[in-house]
Amino acid sequence: MIMIIDVHRHMVVHGTVQGDYIRGAQKSFSMMYRKVYNVEISDREFTEKVVRPLTDPNADNIIAEMDGAGVDKTVIFGVDYGLLFGESPIHIFDQNKLYANAAKRHEGRLIPFMAIDPRRKGAPQHCDQAYHEWGMKGFKLHAGVGYMPDDPVCYWVYEKAAEWKIPVMVHTGGAPSVALGGRIHGLRTLPQQPHAILRSTLFLHTAGM
Repeated sequence: MIMIIDVHRHMVVHGTVQGDYIRGAQKSFSMMYRKVYNVEISDREFTEKVVRPLTDPNADNIIAEMDGAGVDKTVIFGVDYGLLFGESPIHIFDQNKLYANAAKRHEGRLIPFMAIDPRRKGAPQHCDQAYHEWGMKGFKLHAGVGYMPDDPVCYWVYEKAAEWKIPVMVHTGGAPSVALGGRIHGLRTLPQQPHAILRSTLFLHTAGM
């Protein structure tokens, strides 16, 4: 029997992103929406009429969509833009707990990953708690907000992933309002990095995937 797993899903929760990100997201996402559906809608209208109704802090709507599409499991995670855009009303540590709680609410359907900027103060200790106490199943790094996957600042994440035998997913595209100049370093310095990276399961994805 084939199992269908959606490996990239965010929950829409008020307070998980803040102003600068929202403004950038409005422009980029509403532009795509207008192009796909051939409709006239302003950036603000897109947020109010399309995005806000998707608010789903318990992931109940996600489960309903999965059932309708025949998806067995979904990997869920937030995004840690705090050090780039400023902290959101709900701190990323609390956002990770929110994702862990949603996964417990829908046991067996949702796979929660820890979203973390590896440069963040207290990040290793937080991830210890998220893995050991909350049962989170992987890491999500959002490269492009100030570091890249081959940056030494990420090494501790790969070490823990290898120790715990959990995957690391890395966003290699941009973020709204962030230009990477077309540079996707990937893991170009892999041979120079610790063996822990080679023992980690690493997924790279670009924006929109």
